[in-house]
Amino acid sequence: MKIIFLDIDGVLNNLSTLREGQRFHQSCIDALNTITDITKARIVISSAYRGHPLIKTMLKEAGVTGRIIGITPRSRKAHSQRGCEIAEWLAGRPHVKQFVILDDDSFDMGDLLPKLVRTSYNTGLSPQDALDAIRMLLNQKRTLE
Repeated sequence: MKIIFLDIDGVLNNLSTLREGQRFHQSCIDALNTITDITKARIVISSAYRGHPLIKTMLKEAGVTGRIIGITPRSRKAHSQRGCEIAEWLAGRPHVKQFVILDDDSFDMGDLLPKLVRTSYNTGLSPQDALDAIRMLLNQKRTLE
């Protein structure tokens, strides 16, 4: 199974989208859909919005076609890193063989930094970012050590 850990701000939207008061940018949604169409990867939301009760519905209404299968856990530690939360989600799922993290921040990825496709907050998920994610999902083998 292939997984995309998905942040939202700076990935599915960008600076201009947010300035206009919109939640998502269509080109970013299209780039995500390209990744899921080609790789058949499933989506796990790792964004701060993961606790929003309607986030899955909002993503589907925005045009996300990939299958959303869950959210990463919120760590109980005061200064938890997103990478730790992703590792925690992965720990109980040995059937996940390939994964990529789509996020505009890299400071909190820890040991999972090599799995990150870092997007730009100014542009969101670009076609080049999508290509990088596709390459990672189709070529990498899972290693957490």
